[in-house]
Amino acid sequence: MDSEKKVLIVRFSGELSIKPDAEKHQSIERLCKQIDLRLTEKNISIEVTPFHDRFQIKVSEKKVQSVCAVLDRSFGVGNYSLVDYQSSSDLDKILSLVANFDSEFAGSEFRVRVKRSGQQTYSSMDLERKAGAILAKNAKVNLSFPQKVLHIEVINDEAFLYSEKRKGPGGLPPHKRERALVLMSGGFDSAVAAWMLMKRGVCVDFLFCNMGGKSSERQTLQIAKVLSDLWNPDPIAKFISLDFSEVIEDIKSHSSLTYRQILLKCKMYEAASHVSKILGGYAIVTGEALGQVSSQSLQNLRAIDLTSRVSVLRPCIGMDKQEIIKKAYEIGTGVLSAKVLELCGITQGKAVRKANPSKTDEYFQSLDQALIEKAIEERAEISLKDVDGKMLQSEYLFVEKIENDFELIDCRTQKEYSQWHLDGAINLSLKDLISNLKSLNKKKKYVLYCSFGTQTPIAAEIMQQSGFQAYAFKGGIGKLRSLYK
Repeated sequence: MDSEKKVLIVRFSGELSIKPDAEKHQSIERLCKQIDLRLTEKNISIEVTPFHDRFQIKVSEKKVQSVCAVLDRSFGVGNYSLVDYQSSSDLDKILSLVANFDSEFAGSEFRVRVKRSGQQTYSSMDLERKAGAILAKNAKVNLSFPQKVLHIEVINDEAFLYSEKRKGPGGLPPHKRERALVLMSGGFDSAVAAWMLMKRGVCVDFLFCNMGGKSSERQTLQIAKVLSDLWNPDPIAKFISLDFSEVIEDIKSHSSLTYRQILLKCKMYEAASHVSKILGGYAIVTGEALGQVSSQSLQNLRAIDLTSRVSVLRPCIGMDKQEIIKKAYEIGTGVLSAKVLELCGITQGKAVRKANPSKTDEYFQSLDQALIEKAIEERAEISLKDVDGKMLQSEYLFVEKIENDFELIDCRTQKEYSQWHLDGAINLSLKDLISNLKSLNKKKKYVLYCSFGTQTPIAAEIMQQSGFQAYAFKGGIGKLRSLYK
């Protein structure tokens, strides 16, 4: 085998292999294109040779691990193997390579598995027995429960030997005409729900109903970006953010406390239905799990569903919270979701667990329908392929004016603070601020300011990563004093 090239044998997921031929070939073509696209973005060139139930990838030895990382996250891949040795299909040449596995198999219980296609002068059983006899000198044969397996694949005039099969994610490759819109909160549940739809070949866009300002939007966008980059870098995937502040105030003004949570979900579904049609989606996706919170009882879900104009998919419906959290960490979003302060609750005390559909509809009809239209018209629409680290930081760290509901933190020295500070500001040095984050209230919004506006962005970023709604005032103390004399 070419010393500068390595061969990987990639096998399709089980359900992909049993599809009708026409559909199967289309799916395989999409899978190969997806893998090639992701590798091209990493400046990795590969040679692909397709077979009826698998394909081979030949790649530079230096790039093998990068290719493996892509295969690990390519839906449609059942498993794959990195070939240790390659030869012609000549029996003696194959057997001469078997001895190379002797040290690896020594002292273990093993078996040999042979798979052949094409015309050879020997049978699969003959090759298994002769290869097994070579390894049995220092190891023990166990056909039922082997510790190690030597795989030999003979395809026409070539043979491939390897000892490991790596599991792929399974599922189906992405289909660009199958789109859905995920109601994204930034928490564990919605990210897992999005992943589960992506695994079924669905391309997803994300809708964030913003109730917590720019820091919440930034954190949720970051999760959507990571999820998309890791599992399906869809070039047209979008992140839509709607300002839900007026919608929430309208709900509070026109409904009882117990129904507010249900109505909030209704409004989110209504907004998602409209945005889904704009983006060409066939369904909306939520992270709801049955009985996890009061709004997710069967009766409440039925009442909420009546406000949706498209299909509602709930992939997590039968999972418990610990299962969802475990899956979030497995797919790469758990660490980020753990830092997000979920702000979907707009009521204190008990919410209704068995909403009356007619009463829900009565409240719903009393709400200002124009507010959803306004939020959609003024939506922030971001293409995920254009999101980078700089964007995730700069656009979400700064404010240029201070609203009444902000808590102010002056990060200058005590002397500078005593000479002048904004009314209501507390004085904390950057060091004291970072070391005492636990003493601050995550439900409040914070603005930090310093002499030149160069140090507080770092502290604001740390606070945001810890789940706070925190921003740095842009411009420093000079601009601050000119605005608020």
